[in-house]
Amino acid sequence: DNFRAAWHLAVEHGEDGFAVDAAHMMAIVEPGTTGLDWNLAALELCERSEDTSAQKWKGSLLNNIGWSYHELGRYEEALDTFERGLEWQQSAGKVREARI
Repeated sequence: DNFRAAWHLAVEHGEDGFAVDAAHMMAIVEPGTTGLDWNLAALELCERSEDTSAQKWKGSLLNNIGWSYHELGRYEEALDTFERGLEWQQSAGKVREARI
């Protein structure tokens, strides 16, 4: 519940970086589709935010979403998401992260 409270407070106060971080943590602690939903919410905020502390999460979120799809047996969506993540990491010049 602390991460959920952090999400709501961060969103309420326009702290997109903290909100994305809190949603990412909720995705880790919540199983299955609930965790996926948190990651998707984090990605949506990350992509519309002008806050660089939120934008920097995109590669990690795409990787985590890919694994969530994989765990749910949604393999085509997993592959598409992994490919999006790789493309983003490479375009951002994140060589080490692209290897993950």
